[in-house]
Amino acid sequence: MVNVVKKYISRFGVPIISVAVWMFLLLYVDLFSGISISLYSFSISRVTVYIICGILSTLSLMFPPFHGEKHVLLRLLWAVLPLGLPVFFHLMSIHFFWALFAFMFLLLAGGVCYIIMGVTARKLRPRKVSLKKQLSGFWMLFSPVWGGATVLVLFLFLFFPYPDGVIPSTVKPRSDLEMSEGSLVIAQAESIGKLEETTWTTLAEVEKLDVLQVLLNIETTYLGIDPVKLCSDRSMTEDYLGLYLSDENRIHINRQYLCDAPAYECVRTVCHEARHAYQQGVVDALDWSKDAVKNNRYFSEAANWREEFSGYISGFENYEHYYSQSVESDARDYAQSCVEEYFQYVKAIKQ
Repeated sequence: MVNVVKKYISRFGVPIISVAVWMFLLLYVDLFSGISISLYSFSISRVTVYIICGILSTLSLMFPPFHGEKHVLLRLLWAVLPLGLPVFFHLMSIHFFWALFAFMFLLLAGGVCYIIMGVTARKLRPRKVSLKKQLSGFWMLFSPVWGGATVLVLFLFLFFPYPDGVIPSTVKPRSDLEMSEGSLVIAQAESIGKLEETTWTTLAEVEKLDVLQVLLNIETTYLGIDPVKLCSDRSMTEDYLGLYLSDENRIHINRQYLCDAPAYECVRTVCHEARHAYQQGVVDALDWSKDAVKNNRYFSEAANWREEFSGYISGFENYEHYYSQSVESDARDYAQSCVEEYFQYVKAIKQ
């Protein structure tokens, strides 16, 4: 009886699971996020990710590397490996160099497998080999490499959620702070007082990050948006001071900038990016399929934000257009008002 079950699982169970995994990958879009690469300005569309994942899942279905009832457990395991693909691509949104290394390794391994397959095929089959057999032979060699890479990336994300170069704040992100004397700032006086310049310069990197996370918690509470995590990012070039990653709901601040810049500049950067988080929250909260939203003048500013986010122009593409975008001018104005308010309070504490 057990052998009969294994036989039917081996014949029908693995293909069914492979198809189910493929459909799950394509339909469960929350597993995929917009992927920022390199200088955080170039993005790969979700459609591209779907196509890549679909191809690899189809190869898993058509050319499983294990055959027969004896390997049924290995085949079942292989059928669900595509679930690791979103995590693999997710790596690109956090650290470009890890992603580049992974893809270069896979390309190199793929080339080696193709060469080995070609040499072996010519020796064993002097006559022309069909394309299907070529793909089958290549995939038999390459599939363990791809599967191993996927498992490795899954392991890294499970046990090391932040890759080398990205340091998260030790303060928990919150959006439910309580006011004291009618002020969120006063309620966090101990942390905000550390923005005083003579104190700020004595703080270590993580201590500065924690102070700014407290400030960010004040901002997310005040703006009424979801908590946002603050991270110090060693991989950011000097051209980037801060960055809001909407798909991760995180703000990255340039590590060197955090260590060297005065407190008021760091506050300006964090508040600027917090305002971008607010803008994105407003755009996402509205139902743009309704004419009452699209055509209502009350939502005209949000409509501009939505349009600019969909075709965002970075300062490296065209600085003049970047600077004049409404999302940027609004964030600059908001950040400037925040700096004035916070440091008025810091000045009052010092006196």
